[in-house]
Amino acid sequence: MLENQEEFSGVLWQTGQTSVEFPRIVLQQLLTFAEDGLRRLSRGGIELGGVLFGRRTGNTIQVHAWREIPCQHTRGPAFLLSNEDRQTLAGLLENAQRDPALQVLEPVGWFVSHTRQGLVLSDGDQEMAREFFPEPQHVGIIFHPKKGKPTEGALFVRDDAGVLGVEHSRRTFDSREFPPVILPEIGQPDPAPREKTRQPRQAHSGIDVKTKPNPAVPPRTPAPAPASEEESFWRRIPGWAYASIGVLLCGALVLAIPTRRGPEESTGEALQLRLHDAKGQLRIEWDKNSRTILGADGATLHVTDGRSLSPVELDRDTAQRGFITYGRLSEDVTVRMVVKRRNETPYQELARFVGSPIPKEVPRELRDSRERKEQLLAEIRKLRHQIQQEVERSQTLETSVNRLERQIETEARRAR
Repeated sequence: MLENQEEFSGVLWQTGQTSVEFPRIVLQQLLTFAEDGLRRLSRGGIELGGVLFGRRTGNTIQVHAWREIPCQHTRGPAFLLSNEDRQTLAGLLENAQRDPALQVLEPVGWFVSHTRQGLVLSDGDQEMAREFFPEPQHVGIIFHPKKGKPTEGALFVRDDAGVLGVEHSRRTFDSREFPPVILPEIGQPDPAPREKTRQPRQAHSGIDVKTKPNPAVPPRTPAPAPASEEESFWRRIPGWAYASIGVLLCGALVLAIPTRRGPEESTGEALQLRLHDAKGQLRIEWDKNSRTILGADGATLHVTDGRSLSPVELDRDTAQRGFITYGRLSEDVTVRMVVKRRNETPYQELARFVGSPIPKEVPRELRDSRERKEQLLAEIRKLRHQIQQEVERSQTLETSVNRLERQIETEARRAR
């Protein structure tokens, strides 16, 4: 979420042959961010994550900035991305080059905080890394903040074949060496001190942030305003009188509301808009025999699928066909149909679909590209093995030649 504007101060983290370097301020921001998530809930906290941006030179990766991955936590406090979260992450990676602070950087990996399961790659972590960070030497970091104890971290790196190994490098971050820092929002480099402005942020999806009241400051109760003579009069009226008045008003409203007609008495105005799903293909249907459709000049579909999409214009013939098929993007789709009628007010109906997430399908081009990549990597490994064999044979021949030269010199000395 934040970027570093300072020079590298050389915090090194190494696993295998790969070295990852952080400016100290960036590493402090990541640790502070993870610890903030731990404090958002009284039990276990909330898990957070982000994208690491930097540069790669050989086996050395320099992390210069990071951005938070927004997560709505629809499945609880764990860092599990919904379809909408995945779309947001894809947009974040796609639009990174439009950010002036990231134009010379590239995504070099990701990080998450685990507040419950520790330094272990979860299924959600591996799925996210497989989909968005599949390149060789992409790094993944897991932070495990604990109340009253130093935060621990684990560094994972993809090898040259693109495999995210289970081997990792652990590290403990002492708060005395890496004290918490203030996390300014983007575009606000000079925030006020944490004690005055830092407020606990509410988690998504109905997870409440619990804050404890300060026992030193008793709660204030506003003094009751003096009752006027009119208020005193109404307070003297017994409760049964209010109940009687309410019953009379309800009866008057029932008489005033027109009776709803049954299906056999329908005027044909309703569209009966409904949605049916078949493996991610949403069939939007309406009553093509409705008088509203028969007298329509056209219609417009307003679709909200994770976000508001561009309106879909339907001509008269399409509207009278009675259905249209739409490939949904998320598990929650809302459709509003507005029918245009000549010299009349437009008629509209609303329908909503809530179902299971769409199974992620890998595009054919991407599958072919990955297969070619695997073939090339296999050829590279084969060539490396052959080169190693040639080197060993060359070393054996060189040893034999040296042995023969020494034998010739020995025989020459004897001949003298």
